[in-house]
Amino acid sequence: MTTSREAARNQVTPALTVTQAAHALGVHPQTVYAWLQTGAVKGFRLPSSSPKSTRRAWRIPQTEIQKITTPKN
Repeated sequence: MTTSREAARNQVTPALTVTQAAHALGVHPQTVYAWLQTGAVKGFRLPSSSPKSTRRAWRIPQTEIQKITTPKN
């Protein structure tokens, strides 16, 4: 039997690429990169696909996009 904490840990949060997030927000991908660098938007980086590669792709959780697009009262 799993606990509620284990169940929550096993849930997958949908995440968008920088390009997808930029499109959803109506901004340029460079803007999204800048927001990630400053911490204005929270995201995470994937492991590199190659041992020799230093590039790691960013992903932005769908919840971050919803925070930005939801009006605040």
